[in-house]
Amino acid sequence: MEDDSFLKTYDRVLRLIGQDNYQKIGSLKIGVAGCGILGQILPPIFSRIGVAEIRTLDKDVVKIENLPNSLFFSENHLGISKSIAAALIAKKYSLKKTTKVKSYRFDVTDPSKQHLLEKFLSELDLVFGCFDSLPPRFALNSAALKHNVKYIDLGIEGFAGRIRLIDRKRACYNCDPLIPTHQAINIFKLHSNSHSTVEMNGCDFAPTVSMLHVALMTTALAINIGLAYLRITGEEPEFDYYYFHLFGQPVTMKITKKEDCIICGANGEIWWKD
Repeated sequence: MEDDSFLKTYDRVLRLIGQDNYQKIGSLKIGVAGCGILGQILPPIFSRIGVAEIRTLDKDVVKIENLPNSLFFSENHLGISKSIAAALIAKKYSLKKTTKVKSYRFDVTDPSKQHLLEKFLSELDLVFGCFDSLPPRFALNSAALKHNVKYIDLGIEGFAGRIRLIDRKRACYNCDPLIPTHQAINIFKLHSNSHSTVEMNGCDFAPTVSMLHVALMTTALAINIGLAYLRITGEEPEFDYYYFHLFGQPVTMKITKKEDCIICGANGEIWWKD
């Protein structure tokens, strides 16, 4: 039974999703890997929502060129590890004293650091991948599958954002060929007259220059999808890939899981089989 102070503080949230669902949120352990334009937004939001634990991960430090696209980083964070800065901000925004916040600083692609990646992922309910390059995405893909952690990959480019869901039942990051940015944009243009769903063998692109409001829109959608992914606020999402543009209609995609994938295919590195 929650006390009166809690019920008053979270009254509007409880009205929206109900106390049972909120208690599920209160037990979640969330990881954020990559604390740049996208990743620095998520920890304070989950902290304010009131999850049980938040873990941040990044190998870089906050630089002056990061600030224009940072909602929470400031000049006070310059030279500080992005993961530590994101963790400090998450603690600042927490309304629950019981929320734990941990930060990790290492390169997920470094073979000698895999024990740290295993520790970071241990017992997580969901990890958000917000890296701005491909190698760490592939590394997180393999590690998340190995440890059976649901993985949501986020990316933005220009005025477009995309979200990808990965788990043992869905196509992994390695299953589909890399489709360059202009092809993803052409897919959007082709289906821009109405909300569209397309079946594909794969679609992905590496993010580049974007702006803060695009990041806010992408992270907001990712959080909503994430809570549904965990069966807290709705049914598990049907699609694997969500692509949207600020000046057009969104596109949703199903990505075919490949049986010959070297990571999750029938003859791949299937760590979870006995």
